[in-house]
Amino acid sequence: MVTEPPHFNGERFQQTIDKRRQAFGISLWSLSSALAPAVGPVLAGVLIDLLDWRALFYFNLPIAAIAIVIALKNLPETDLSEKTRFDLWGLFFSFVGSVLLLAAFAEAGAWGWLDKRTILMVLAGAILLALFVKRELAVEFPLLNFSVLAYRKFTYSIILNAVLSIALYAGAFLIPIFLQTSLGLGALHTGLIMMPSAFVMALFTPVTGKLYNRAGPLPLILAGLAIMGLGTYMMGSLTLQTTALYVIIWSSVRYLGIALCNMPILNVGMSAVPLDIAGYASALNNWTRQCIASLSIALFSGLIAYRSAVHGANGANPDAASALAAGDVFMLSLIPLIISLPLALLLKEKRG
Repeated sequence: MVTEPPHFNGERFQQTIDKRRQAFGISLWSLSSALAPAVGPVLAGVLIDLLDWRALFYFNLPIAAIAIVIALKNLPETDLSEKTRFDLWGLFFSFVGSVLLLAAFAEAGAWGWLDKRTILMVLAGAILLALFVKRELAVEFPLLNFSVLAYRKFTYSIILNAVLSIALYAGAFLIPIFLQTSLGLGALHTGLIMMPSAFVMALFTPVTGKLYNRAGPLPLILAGLAIMGLGTYMMGSLTLQTTALYVIIWSSVRYLGIALCNMPILNVGMSAVPLDIAGYASALNNWTRQCIASLSIALFSGLIAYRSAVHGANGANPDAASALAAGDVFMLSLIPLIISLPLALLLKEKRG
């Protein structure tokens, strides 16, 4: 029997969406979080071509200001019965550990995966993150309450969400590199090629919310993972002869798979957690997604540098080596998708 996490302080979170429309509501939320990496390259391409790369950062300022105003106006307040203390040591462990891992993965392609600098930074980062988890399980007011992992379906959903983040950012990172480095396309042209996949995700994510109440989560999750796996496999054969149409088709297939399984995974996991500790679960879910996304990009950059060097040593010119390396990394990103298929079976819900 699962017990309530020991550090729960009595805060009661409001439920703002009717239970019957919760799946559809979560599908809209997941659309916003998953669509950003797909739409981002298009907007980035426009800003870079028309203005300057610095405009990417300035463009975020009015967006952040609008988000703050909307949050203050619309987010429900919670009744905190006691004042909480900020865990400064927890922040230190998590920040420094994450930076060390990011730096190690990003530089591993240049240093070598077995280089002592890479190994030492990975070990140090892993130790600091382990200390972070240990501390959060012990302090009275944790930054992240890892005890919600006692709910097994939520834990399974966290792992599957990590797999989705790897797949999502593989496309968002590798496709622009292939189009710009290997094919020599501009930023705006690259963004326009990636736009159809964003539209596919935008179209099918709300549809998934409707299908969820009819089919249940498992068929959608398995179908999404399978479709995503197919698209990833086809993107593993990138060469200098690969056309823009090929990239559009198979990247759209990948995003269709993400749209089908993203919301069901999230909804099953959050539904397994009692409402009054859902805030802890949501925070852990978001933290995991962002960490995996950052680590994935750092890891992919190291892998593509390493595979480019290997293909270059075998006689490929720089453009061809970069294209082949991008395909290699797509194939490597297929591994967690395959491993996750049996885990998805554990999210089966009893219907009736």
